[in-house]
Amino acid sequence: MGSGRFSLILHNIYSTLFRPHMPYPNDIFGIFQEGVIGPMGPESWERQLCLDDRSTNCYIDHIVFCKCKDDKKHEFLLISVRYPDPNITNKALVVVDRSPSAPSPNSSVHTPLGSAIVSPSVSDTPAHDRIVITKEDDKTELTKPYKPYRELCTLTFSESCPSNITGNYLSPSVRQLCILLKVINKHAPLYNLYEHQCYWFANTVFDTLKKLFPNAEEKCSSHDMRANYHGLKFDHRNSIETITEEYNRSWREACDRVREEQRKREESRRKLIQTGRDEGNAEREQLKAEMEHQKADSAQREAESARREAESVRREAESARREAEKQAELDQLKARMREDENRQSDNAAFAA
Repeated sequence: MGSGRFSLILHNIYSTLFRPHMPYPNDIFGIFQEGVIGPMGPESWERQLCLDDRSTNCYIDHIVFCKCKDDKKHEFLLISVRYPDPNITNKALVVVDRSPSAPSPNSSVHTPLGSAIVSPSVSDTPAHDRIVITKEDDKTELTKPYKPYRELCTLTFSESCPSNITGNYLSPSVRQLCILLKVINKHAPLYNLYEHQCYWFANTVFDTLKKLFPNAEEKCSSHDMRANYHGLKFDHRNSIETITEEYNRSWREACDRVREEQRKREESRRKLIQTGRDEGNAEREQLKAEMEHQKADSAQREAESARREAESVRREAESARREAEKQAELDQLKARMREDENRQSDNAAFAA
């Protein structure tokens, strides 16, 4: 082993050992939340996932095919989901299985739904395809109702980096898983003891995903134990092709809906931006008009002030003119009075 490769291995080991603890993310509704999400059916799960577009980028890391060891031999899937941010290593854990009927409203999340696998009659009953989600660290608590159980097969997916919701995927997202679960439930909405029971459901989900994502790596320790009830083998393979076609159609429709929603959001965003621009232009025009009005008012006030000043000057000039006229009249009166005095003085002298 080269020194460079050995150093890289040491680096990875130390990075793993001394990586700071990251709190569990709880900001993506329907997949990454605190506590237990569910139990719920595919329809309810889809409504939750659609509340946050980031769920489209929550990809499945691996799926474990499990079989209970008790007499019922119930089968279920454990699905590990990565958070969209590659810097966050926490994973969500999804349990998916099928039972004969929905639990009562008072039943807890830990009710072993597979316990009735051989108890119902041969006649069809409504199927309850349930989904329960929690953080991967709580796997022990989440799987308690199924214990003891064996892990028969593991399907591991490569990491996906699509550019958008309709890109090419190396691993399925939880949105795609949800669409597949809806398709399977619609394909076989009734639980039938010999056809559409938990064996058929778990194997159909597992093998359809393997067909849809051929780059996935499957490792099995006890493949022959799948869909096997005390030596009785149940076959699900005739459903895979039909369900794959139904899934592809449903996924295209889901992508079309997402595109339409994105188009509507983009159109709404553009309208909002245009409305903001129009309102901004209107405000600027209004401000400009107000400034012009203020400018006109200011000019009018200045003109009025100049007029009043001119009027004041005119009045002062008029007052000065009147004063001058009065002074001239007074001067004339004084001159006539002096003339009269002089005349009287001359007459007196002549008389003497």
